Amino acid sequence: MGNFTSMAGVLKQQLIHAICTYYGQWLPGDERGWRSRGHRTHSSGDYTNPPSSEEHAGLRRWVRARMQSPPVKLRADQLPVIGSAFIDKMFNTGCEVRVLACGATHLHVLFASPQCDVMPTLGKAKQYSSLKLADHRGQLWAGGAKIIRIRHWRHAERVFNYICSHALKESAWIWRRDGDAPPPRGV
Repeated sequence: MGNFTSMAGVLKQQLIHAICTYYGQWLPGDERGWRSRGHRTHSSGDYTNPPSSEEHAGLRRWVRARMQSPPVKLRADQLPVIGSAFIDKMFNTGCEVRVLACGATHLHVLFASPQCDVMPTLGKAKQYSSLKLADHRGQLWAGGAKIIRIRHWRHAERVFNYICSHALKESAWIWRRDGDAPPPRGV
């Protein structure tokens, strides 16, 4: 239980794992595998076992030709800027962030929220953080987010450890509420 003994009151709120991707990442036809909403269309593989490069190549070309700008991939120096601003906004909207991993292509966050619909809160955090990078203003984030509601403590602990593991496997910037000072206000 270690990290979760301090979370006793959190279950009164909704504990959420959200995955937010940057613009141009995980598009239909992606070489790493993909699936449409509701799994109506999907590739034969996934990111751990990718499909052949020929699979959905036409769809991939069609999607890329219609993109307004190139896919966003953040540099290492940009990760703490985006991560800190995202956390700052989440706390300001009444959410308790437990852990956040900000990587080159996407962001994971585990947080408690008093609201049932967390998409507006995530949208505000994405907007606020995007204004912190002059070279990506207005085109940092992809639309929406993947929301996974935490079912029980073991699930929460697995997600917490999974998010923390991004420091090693993806060189992500990690912030943990139990170990790090709060990010500077108004970053």
